[in-house]
Parts: sequence; C-alpha cells; structure tokens
Amino acid sequence: MMIQVTRPAKCTKLEATTFTQSQDIDSLKLQNCKLATKLEQFTEKTIYLESQSRRSNLIFYGLSESTPDDCEHKVRHLIKVHLGLKELFYPNADEGSSEPRDRLTNLLRFERCHRLGQKRKDDTEPRPIIVKFTYFKTVRPSGKNVNYFVRKVSR
Repeated sequence: MMIQVTRPAKCTKLEATTFTQSQDIDSLKLQNCKLATKLEQFTEKTIYLESQSRRSNLIFYGLSESTPDDCEHKVRHLIKVHLGLKELFYPNADEGSSEPRDRLTNLLRFERCHRLGQKRKDDTEPRPIIVKFTYFKTVRPSGKNVNYFVRKVSR
C-alpha cells in the first residue's frame, strides 16, 4: 500500500519562488563581477591618463613669495641661474653670433605656473610652485647643489 503525500500548494509556490530568486542572485553576482572588472579597468586607465597629463609638470620648492608674486619669472630665474640650464635660453648661440639671445620663448614655455594652496598668514615657508611645461623634455636639472628642491609630479 502506497501512501500518497500531497504537498500544499503554498509550499510548491515557495519552492518555485526560491528557485527563481536563486537564479536572479546568480545573475546579479555575475553582473557584479563584470562591473567590478570594468571599474578596475577604468581606474587603471584614469591613473594612466593622469600620469600622462602630469608628466610635464614639475614642482619647485623654496622660492620666496612676494606681493605681487611673479611665479613664472622666479622659476625662469631659478632654471637659468641656479640650475645652470642657460642652454634653454641661448641654444646654439655663440658669443659672437648675431642670433637673438632671447630664445627663451621658443624652448622654455609654460602652460601654467602658479603657487599651490591658499596663502596662510602664519606660514613662514613659501608655498611650492607647480609648472606645467609645454614641452615634456625641456628641463633636466644638472644636479648642482642649490637651496631649492624640484620634483616631478606623481600620483
């Protein structure tokens, strides 16, 4: 004799709902993994693009502040006099040459040159100056011993 057990319709409906929800969760997990991968790719791409846009930037520390502050003039003076990079100003110009002595605007162009941060009344140290050079390979410090610090901008 076989006993037939019938399940209530409510149980069958709950099992079907659970099965459907389980499939939905699996689908969402897969979608979440794909989105996480895309996010990681976009993050890497953003870091790369930021580093490429910053590669022609240098930060100059130790240049005094004045009012009004002419950052561009101070940086040009530092590069010419203290870092000994006069060739950026007078490339291929012999002393007896009739070539114009001021070739600065051709080789040493700045896209931007400004102080970093807000000026504070109580701060005795001058704010650093960030410079974005038009040409990536313009400045190569000579390694001379100076009281200024220059560094590449990185992330």
